[in-house]
Amino acid sequence: MNRFDDVQLGLRFFCEQVHMLSSLCVSYGSDRQSFEQTCGVSQEVELQEGHLVPCVRPLMPRSIYDLASLTKLFTAVLVLRLSERGQLDLQRPVCELDSRFIHLTEVSLWEVLTFQAALRTPGRIDEAPDAASALHRLYEVERCELPAVRIYSDINPMVAACVMEAVTGRDYMTLLHEEILDPEGMCDTFSQVPPEQHFRLVSTRFEHRFTHGACRLRTDPAPGLPHDPKALVLTGREGRVYGHAGLFSTLADMTRFCQALLTGRLLSRESLALLGTNVTGRPNADGTHRQYLSLLCFVRHPVQRLSEVPGWMSPFSFGLSGFTGNTIAVDPVNNAFTVLLGNRVHNRLSFTDVPFEDFIRRGECTIKEDGTGFFRLADGRRVSSSLRYVYFKDSQIHERVHACLLEEGLLREE
Repeated sequence: MNRFDDVQLGLRFFCEQVHMLSSLCVSYGSDRQSFEQTCGVSQEVELQEGHLVPCVRPLMPRSIYDLASLTKLFTAVLVLRLSERGQLDLQRPVCELDSRFIHLTEVSLWEVLTFQAALRTPGRIDEAPDAASALHRLYEVERCELPAVRIYSDINPMVAACVMEAVTGRDYMTLLHEEILDPEGMCDTFSQVPPEQHFRLVSTRFEHRFTHGACRLRTDPAPGLPHDPKALVLTGREGRVYGHAGLFSTLADMTRFCQALLTGRLLSRESLALLGTNVTGRPNADGTHRQYLSLLCFVRHPVQRLSEVPGWMSPFSFGLSGFTGNTIAVDPVNNAFTVLLGNRVHNRLSFTDVPFEDFIRRGECTIKEDGTGFFRLADGRRVSSSLRYVYFKDSQIHERVHACLLEEGLLREE
């Protein structure tokens, strides 16, 4: 068996063996060369007369995925490009850059970008009745006490995106097209997928979430709109992006993005080094760690199980994961990248609001401690679990990709 077949086995593990994902695609390589592999389908079921019935659609060569939180890396790159040109002063208070954030008079944009400022809105944005109400809550954001462990938040990139728009006078997607998408030929990256391209969409509908004591089916979003609830309420049908989620793309476009970063076409070497430098992470006295973060993304964590970056990458790598099943990691030192575009929400149990250990003891569950298995619904149907998908990525994908890159001679040690 060659190394590429071994990577394919990892994809099949998720899609065909434990059924954690309906599809999974991977791209990996260097600044000049890349490899792509895919597995699964773009859709398994459809809703008919109140019931989910089989309706299989295959993946396509240019299938479009909801990037979810991978959007944050685009936001970070935009901020750094503006900073490099002197158009955005990262040390200035947010309120001076964007007067709509009336409570952020003593919070610098740098603190926002690096999660050193914990931010809290007066009400949940995803529970706002409409976009105007959601924006009002965002503009009322205030600084709060920094948590001991989990400091990563969607609010920080949302503030950063608004500040960029206020300073430049251009909306997020205009900036993105001018600075990244158009120069790099990324013609398959969208904020709202056009109706004529819906046939290429990987469905994120029909997610199952266990909340308030019952398993509930989520039938939104409509095709072409983001899965993230905050992005969904803010987007409406205008295709706006607020920095934390909301972008759609293909594996080929994400490969172009990673290679543009590695070649230095998007950012200077100094800015790339900044993205891979830990700003927040530290051990706590109780044995836990404060999250290891840089500018809107993660860096290497000393506990690999908690790391968003593959263990074989250098200490100056950076990456992100998205709730829908995606991962991106870039290693400027070794001149390498990996991208996973997956779907862990379509026709899957992806969330529980009770502790996992308590949840799997329920009679409806045949879910194991590793998160694999299924939950039996009241109508007798079984829905597969994707609850702990993230903990399998290293062993099933990243280690196999590492072996491939070594065999192909693409890793550059410095």
